[in-house]
Amino acid sequence: MYKEDERDHVLMWTNQELEKTSSDNIYERIRLLNSIGAIHMRELNYDLAKKVFDNVISLYNQYQEITSTKEKMFDDLMITVFFNIGRLYHHQKDWTTALENYEKSLNLALKQDQQHPQLAEIYNCLELTYAYRNDWL
Repeated sequence: MYKEDERDHVLMWTNQELEKTSSDNIYERIRLLNSIGAIHMRELNYDLAKKVFDNVISLYNQYQEITSTKEKMFDDLMITVFFNIGRLYHHQKDWTTALENYEKSLNLALKQDQQHPQLAEIYNCLELTYAYRNDWL
């Protein structure tokens, strides 16, 4: 976890960057919101983290509606977003929702590269979540 003054500084800076970012720059807004959500999650502020991640999903859905092309950079970012959302629900012991998000992260990663750098971490979290749920593959 961050020290309180470090966390406050990072959150203040990230929120300022978000305010300066054009509403048309969906990628950058998702990237910044993902960082904010991850900080809140690390600080165990799960309700606020969930609200932030809900905004991320809303922006991503908006992006998908306005474009027919899939950009690798968006998929890379959403691999991390869905993974972070999975971790959020894992911490709250909502195993089903955690699994749903880990699987979204996994599916995007596998579409890109069978050797994606986040695959090991995703598989590890999937395994742990199934174990906590007492439901093995």
